[in-house]
Amino acid sequence: MLADDAMNAEEVAQYLGIGKNSVYQLAKSGQLASYHLGRKLRFTLRDVNAYLEASHQVGGGNGAVARTFSTPMSPDVSRRAQGTARAVNPAVETGGQAQTGRGTAPLRPGEGQSVAEAAQFSTAIEAPFVIAGGEIAGDVIANYLISQGVPMSRTYQNSYTALVNLYGGYADIALSCLYDLRSNSYNVQYVRRLVPGISVIVLRLYRRTRGFIVQRRNPRNLNAWGSLLREGVRLANSPRGSASRVLLDEKLRSLEARAENIAGYADELLTPVEAASRVAIGAADVSVGTRRDAHMVGAVGFVPLQTECVDMTIVKNDRTRPLIRRIKALLADDGLRCDLEALEHGDLSGIGGIAYES
Repeated sequence: MLADDAMNAEEVAQYLGIGKNSVYQLAKSGQLASYHLGRKLRFTLRDVNAYLEASHQVGGGNGAVARTFSTPMSPDVSRRAQGTARAVNPAVETGGQAQTGRGTAPLRPGEGQSVAEAAQFSTAIEAPFVIAGGEIAGDVIANYLISQGVPMSRTYQNSYTALVNLYGGYADIALSCLYDLRSNSYNVQYVRRLVPGISVIVLRLYRRTRGFIVQRRNPRNLNAWGSLLREGVRLANSPRGSASRVLLDEKLRSLEARAENIAGYADELLTPVEAASRVAIGAADVSVGTRRDAHMVGAVGFVPLQTECVDMTIVKNDRTRPLIRRIKALLADDGLRCDLEALEHGDLSGIGGIAYES
C-alpha cells in the first residue's frame, strides 16, 4: 500500500483499530484529513499515519491514541483520563447507537434487563467502564455492552501499555496478546508482573496466528525466526509493547541473537499494517504480523509461525462485579462469536474460559 493510495472508512477503521463511525467523526471534526471521490469519502495512508503520529504526541508518548470525552466526566473518570488516552464514549460516537454484526441496536439503558439488573449500572452512568487496548474486539464488545445499557468507553494503545494503564487505575479492562518465552504462554505472566496486588480475572477471547509478512513468493525464503539473522534481510519493525514486537524480541532472545544487527530493527513503525505496507512496496523484506494484517495490505505473502492468545483482563471490585457477570454472559452469545470470527478468522472454541484469577 502506497502513501497516496485511497482508503475507505472501513479500511481506515481496521488500520486504526476503531469503529467505522469513529472514522467519520474524526473526518467531520477535521482531526483526520479526508477528501471526496464523487460522493464517497476517502483517505490516504499518509494522512492516516499523520493523524496517528499526532495522536501519539498528544497522548504523551505512551502508545495511546488520544480521545476526548463528549460527555461530562465524574472526578473518578477524570482521574483515569489523566496521563493516558482520554476515553470517548462510543454511544456518542455512533450517534446513540451501537453497531454490531447483527444490525443497529438502540441504546436505551435497561432494555431487555430486569429492574434489578438495570439498577446495578445506574450509579455508573457518569463513570463509564473503560476498555484499554488496540484489539478491534474491544470495539465489538463495547458496542454490545452499550446496546445492553452498560456505559462503556475505549482507549487505544498496545497490549503492554493497556496492562500498565489497568494497574494505574486508568482502565477497568485491558486487552492483551503478549508472549512469554520462559513459560511459553500468553498474557498471564504479564498480568502477574504488571498488575501486582490487584484482584483480576483473565478471560480468554480467541486464538489466532502470527508470523512473517513477506514479499510475494517469499523470495528471501524467510520461514523461521533464525532466517531474520541472514545478511541483508531488512525488517520493518513494530513498536515496543506491541504483540508483534514482544513476540519478536522473545524469539530473538531464545536464539541469543543480537537484534541490533538486523537491518531496520531500530526503526519502529506505528502499526503492524504500516510495517506490512513497507514490505508490500519493497522497502523491507519482512515484518511480523497476523494473517489479517497481511490481508489488509494485500500484495504480500504470509508465513504462519505462532499460535497466540488474545485475552481480556478485568479488575475485580465492587464496581466491576456486575460487569464481569455481564461479560461472561456476553462471551457465550452466538452473535458476538460470529462477529469476532468474521473480524479475526480466529479460533473461538475457548472463548470465555478463565485463564487466570487472583
